[in-house]
Amino acid sequence: MNKFASVILFLICLNCFSQNSLNIIDNEQYSSFYINDTILGIPIFSNNSFDFYSNTKLNKFISIENKNITLDFSEFISSCRNFKFSLISDNNLIHFGFPSSNKYYSFGYNLSSYFDVNISNELIDLFWNGNSQYLNNFVGFYNNSGSLLQFSTLYFQISFLLNENLKFGSRINFLHGINYLNFENANFSLYSSENNITPFSTSIETDILYRSSNANYFGFSNPGFSINIGAEYKLKNWKFLLDIRNLGFIFWQKKNKLSQSNESYDFNGVYYTMDEIFTEEVNQTIDTLESLFSLDDLPENNFITRLPFRANINSSYSINSSTDLFIKYFVVEKNNSGYIHHAFLGAYKSFNEIINIQIAYNLNNIGFENLQLGLSKRFKNLFIELNTNNIFSLFDFLSTNYLNFQTRLTYVF
Repeated sequence: MNKFASVILFLICLNCFSQNSLNIIDNEQYSSFYINDTILGIPIFSNNSFDFYSNTKLNKFISIENKNITLDFSEFISSCRNFKFSLISDNNLIHFGFPSSNKYYSFGYNLSSYFDVNISNELIDLFWNGNSQYLNNFVGFYNNSGSLLQFSTLYFQISFLLNENLKFGSRINFLHGINYLNFENANFSLYSSENNITPFSTSIETDILYRSSNANYFGFSNPGFSINIGAEYKLKNWKFLLDIRNLGFIFWQKKNKLSQSNESYDFNGVYYTMDEIFTEEVNQTIDTLESLFSLDDLPENNFITRLPFRANINSSYSINSSTDLFIKYFVVEKNNSGYIHHAFLGAYKSFNEIINIQIAYNLNNIGFENLQLGLSKRFKNLFIELNTNNIFSLFDFLSTNYLNFQTRLTYVF
């Protein structure tokens, strides 16, 4: 409760330092973005967002007491669910935009990351309870997957004020693929049996295959291209917005590899006699197991991947000059494992065009215990925005399965 009160107090204090009444810079990321001001996104701090999604709350197997972290997967294993989580981040390193003759031009540089993992319940059970439970039975560990996509974007955007009610814009993105990793197979199997020589014998077979590519953070050695398009229409007190992003691809040609492991091994324990050095026998066994799961790297041909798709559909109703009610929907495609859908129902309030607060209920297919809270504030020519789509996660992260945090720092000329 003290943490919650501290954050609310911080938000209130921002209002005490107001010194100017410029209009809010809103929806800068949309293709139809148009204002009458020239803006500069402060380098590094321009616009950053971070999202963490999990199909289960972390307190199902993690607890923290007296700064000690305790893991207990017993309850999670009994649920028979796989563990899935995703990380998505966008970091706008610099942004600059200016108006000219009913048009708005902008450009900038952005870094994006998508990371997805799916760990099967059987694999977690093996990690937690060992293989004795599978005695004299064949068991396969399937449905394990992982993927990573990182790329940079040099973008140029133009939006048009077609008339007082209609805006249209498009963004052209020149991409550079930084890291790509995709496990097409991440499987292995065990067969444990009783043995006359040692208590148990285990046969292990692997079926692992993944594709990868990597390059420096800056450059165009893995080139790509995409476009964003969007429009905004105003009808009396109503405003409607549609924005579609990441319609494009990356051509991977730098340090491409195809790594695989299709091996089998019978493990009968550590053989040891009194005239042998025990540590050497243990190390030899460990080396054998490491070689079993080691991957053979093969040259890989160039390949093309599609970007994760994004789309926004928003509508709002203006009650008066300072208050709007809104409904928003956006969909985010994870790198290799489906979509995340968000719906917002909330209100926006401006206080003297200086401080602006947005609050909404957020429902998504990860969870429904989400409350959005956003604050934007002007300090002379400096614009600051803080937003979270789930404020509860900032105070008790382990009790939620969705964490979101967004910051933006912009200078207005």
